[in-house]
Amino acid sequence: MENDSGFCSDCKAYTDVVLDHRSGDTICTECGLVLEERARSDPITDNGVLTVNVSNDNKKAVSCALPRLHKTLQNPDKSLHIAFESLGVMADRLALVATIRDHAKELYKKADNRKFCRGRNCDAIMAACLFLACQEKGFPRTLKEIATVAMVPQEKKSAE
Repeated sequence: MENDSGFCSDCKAYTDVVLDHRSGDTICTECGLVLEERARSDPITDNGVLTVNVSNDNKKAVSCALPRLHKTLQNPDKSLHIAFESLGVMADRLALVATIRDHAKELYKKADNRKFCRGRNCDAIMAACLFLACQEKGFPRTLKEIATVAMVPQEKKSAE
């Protein structure tokens, strides 16, 4: 575990937080609120891009990306992570709460695990997951609203 500082929405202030590397959680030390769940932090990959820092006598360091090596590395959750980011962007555009966004991610992961996404328009499937999550959580949005945010024609979304 590692101590750091961050903004707690419950305390409404910057407080000390604990980073639990085992579970990936960021926890407020004042109130115990989990600020971020399952955060991925890997100092080797630097946000998914491998880098080499070259410095000369502790002067300005030069960072060089290693795209060829990065392409050879396989990450089984890479496409899922990208889809989750897209779902987050769509949910933010619709001003949806985190519980709906997370439920949409769960629905998408179920569809992905059953290999339902292969050969289909992933944006339409993500939009359908958002639509279902909104319906199930009692915060209905119209197909037109979600299709606009997902940049998917409404006919395509309703067909999926």
